[in-house]
Amino acid sequence: MFISMNWISEFTDLSGIDLKELIGRFTLSTAEVEDIYELGRDIKDVVVGKIVEIKDHPNSKKLHLVKVDIGSEVVDCVCGAPNIFVGAVVPFAKLGG
Repeated sequence: MFISMNWISEFTDLSGIDLKELIGRFTLSTAEVEDIYELGRDIKDVVVGKIVEIKDHPNSKKLHLVKVDIGSEVVDCVCGAPNIFVGAVVPFAKLGG
């Protein structure tokens, strides 16, 4: 069985509790913790961006040239999403992300 820490935090205050301490408490009082999965731990340089401009790609009917505002700068990129629109808030993977 998988249990989300976000779900547990809806029922109890987890602030200030170390993860290892929580696992120990959970094992002693409820069930043995066999493994921990940290979702998103390997995701780096992904930020929230907002589409500010869209143009058709000059060499493709399926691609678009978009400008994405990521807060610190406006970035040019190529996008293949058919449902993109100006004002959309999207995940943006920076170079190396």
